[in-house]
Amino acid sequence: MSESPAKPPLPPLPPLIESPSLDSVPDVVLPTEPLAVPPTVPLTVEYAMLDAAVDDIPLTTSDADEDDEPPLRPIDPALIYLILLAVVILGLNPLAPDVRYTLLWTVLIGVGLLSILLDRLEVEIPNAIDMLLGLGFGLLIGVPLLLIASPQLQRTSLFMFEGTSPAFAFQSLALAMPAGETLFFRGALQPTRGLLFTAIAASIWSLFVFFPQLHVTQFPLVAVVIGFAFVAVNFAYSYIKLRFGLFASWMCQIAINILLLFVVRFV
Repeated sequence: MSESPAKPPLPPLPPLIESPSLDSVPDVVLPTEPLAVPPTVPLTVEYAMLDAAVDDIPLTTSDADEDDEPPLRPIDPALIYLILLAVVILGLNPLAPDVRYTLLWTVLIGVGLLSILLDRLEVEIPNAIDMLLGLGFGLLIGVPLLLIASPQLQRTSLFMFEGTSPAFAFQSLALAMPAGETLFFRGALQPTRGLLFTAIAASIWSLFVFFPQLHVTQFPLVAVVIGFAFVAVNFAYSYIKLRFGLFASWMCQIAINILLLFVVRFV
């Protein structure tokens, strides 16, 4: 039999790692001085920090809504408007036209001025450009209507100022009516209630003030046309006030009044 080959010798084992002795471990030096303790914060400072943290917390929806509420106004033109409208409907119609118009426009002027002054509403300083813009818009609106509907407008003007002199009609159309309605509706009411509310309120006001004089039951079609004209021009006045300023709207109403309700008498 043949002899089996000799097995190779096993590799030597690695040397064991000796654990360090206690003598080789360095001594731990403990501090001899006491640790420094941070100074305590005074109680008042803690309260101040707490208040600052509370202020940084965002407001809830209800808190934000309360802060967004508009401040109370010394004179609310909307409330005065409702009261005057009720007085017009219930108590002033039996009066003569000149007396009724004078009382109403005087009250509008007074309430409008007081509301602007007490509420400190911003009113721009009038200038020539505003006046010319208002006059231009008045001519742009008034001249076509004068050419199209002069017979109906002439009848309307005569009915509105029936029993009054032409001088009173001119003063009312050029001075009292534009001053009262501009200061009250566009000057005091529109800054807080907006264009749409103001235009609708002014239109309703015109209908109730002038319709008793227009004999609407005898001429219903004319009453519808005049009512639509009141609504259209009041929306135009409010838009011009928003876009170009209060005095541009004022001049526009003066131009339209003179053209459509005074000049038309002599056409």
